[in-house]
Amino acid sequence: MAERLSQACGGDINAQPLSSGFEAASSAGAKLGTAVIKAACESRPLEVSKLITISSTFEIPLNDFTKEEECRKRLAEIETYMNSPDAKSATAEDIGWNSDAMLCIRDLLDKIKRNEKPSLRFETNALALNDQWCLLAMSHEMLSEYQRWIEKISPFQLTMVLGYTNACESYIPADSDIAAGGPEAALWGAPLWYHHRVAPKIGMEKIIKEKVAALLSDIKNKF
Repeated sequence: MAERLSQACGGDINAQPLSSGFEAASSAGAKLGTAVIKAACESRPLEVSKLITISSTFEIPLNDFTKEEECRKRLAEIETYMNSPDAKSATAEDIGWNSDAMLCIRDLLDKIKRNEKPSLRFETNALALNDQWCLLAMSHEMLSEYQRWIEKISPFQLTMVLGYTNACESYIPADSDIAAGGPEAALWGAPLWYHHRVAPKIGMEKIIKEKVAALLSDIKNKF
């Protein structure tokens, strides 16, 4: 039997019970299973007379690359640690993380040398059944703020939101997350592990919300 899974905007949602032992993981799984059964039992079929799809692709700005001297300083710090006695007693996870970080920073230095201009392709797709139900899918690792906002402004009675669709090349935080310097936007945080090596720039939240709102409005008006 094939399973079908879908992820919403979960870039800042961590399944903490799953790393807290078998009993905690079992409890979380039971709660999820109960919710799925409840939703299946209470669901109702839609009478479909019309199906419409629509999509939009645009670029969102990324931060400028980190200065070369900062990259070299950070790289030297990690290399010094990896060659120190402390590294000999470090966990495999710690060694792996620092090894990956060195590779990512070296790639970032190559991008700086090539004078690349970082920007991020963003794609959003909508599929609507009548004017009752809409599936909205967005690329990249969206933070949960976007899902809450979409559910609030969507003109459809039911809206299902997906992230991680048609490419996942960056975290997409809200402007407030970038300003706070959270792990999804920090200089040496999670963005370094993605292809572009830098986080989105403040102001991209407005671009995304304007484009998504326009897409939902356009598809709703076609019914």
